[in-house]
Order: sequence, then C-alpha cells, then structure tokens
Amino acid sequence: MHPNTPTFYIAGYNSSGNTTRQLQAHIPHLIELTYEVLQPAISLEQMAQQIQHAHKQTNATTINIIASSLGGWYAERLSAMLSGTQLHFILYNPSINAETNLVKYGLPPAVLEEYTTLKTQYPSAFSPHTRNVIVSVDDDVVSPQDNIAYYADHAELIQTTGGHRMTEGNLVLVIRNLG
Repeated sequence: MHPNTPTFYIAGYNSSGNTTRQLQAHIPHLIELTYEVLQPAISLEQMAQQIQHAHKQTNATTINIIASSLGGWYAERLSAMLSGTQLHFILYNPSINAETNLVKYGLPPAVLEEYTTLKTQYPSAFSPHTRNVIVSVDDDVVSPQDNIAYYADHAELIQTTGGHRMTEGNLVLVIRNLG
C-alpha cells in the first residue's frame, strides 16, 4: 500500500471499537467513518464528503475502504455515490441486506424503508472498483451464502471461519488484502 493512500474503516452496527483499535495499530493513518443507524441518508452523505475531501487533499489514485457488517452496506452505497473515484474495498462479512438484517434490532419501519430506498437509489457500482470480500462461512449474523452468491462475479472471495466478528487471523487477511 502506498503511504499516501487514504484508508477508511466503516465498522458494523453495535461494534465495540476493538477492531478499529486493532486496525489502527497496523494502519496508523486509518480514518474511521461513522454513521447514525437511524439516519442512513445523512450518514452516507457525510461519509462521501469525508472521502472526497481526503481524495482532494492527497490526490491519491485509489482510496481504500475497509468495512465490516453494516459498514459493508454503507461501502456499497458509497461505491455508487463515488463512481468517479477509484475505490478498493476490503469487506468483512458485509451486510448486503441491511433493510432485513436490521429488523431484529427493532428499528422503526420508516428507517428500514430508508435503507431500502437508498439501496435502490445507490446500487452497488461494481466497476471500476475492486473488492476483496472475506466471508466467514460460520457467520450467524449475516448470511454467508447470500454474500457468496452476491459477490461471486464481482469480487475476490476469501472464505474463512471465525464467526461474525473479526478474529485476529481474519484481521491479518484484511491487512494483507490492502496491497
């Protein structure tokens, strides 16, 4: 990875922050993008602005985005919003169906509908972006089968084990795929 390449991380919903700290130990200039789960449209716009700002500041040819779980859903929307920017994604157990995965957390129906609307408004822009998708086949939060089917023709898929949360070994896979 080139030292001037901006690298962002979007954590999963209800993340403890442990993965962020572990990633920052390996990527000192890592920028965490945050979101308000009840305001996905505003959150997406703020993330896009932060990425565009970093892109202008560094004049980098590629931007790295690491995302896990719900962060993966946001990353996919950003791929459409920033289609003119070369993005390299490293996704770990991404939630491709946030509108259904978030139901169990009791979010209001209007918020779940906003996730559905945004998914339609900003469908994944697979090209020209690159994706490394790490799927834990024993994930019990996000369907590994759905991820494998969804990304089969659009990403380098890496199947592993370790459950939904990023293990130390899977963290190494993420770092290795930064290039």
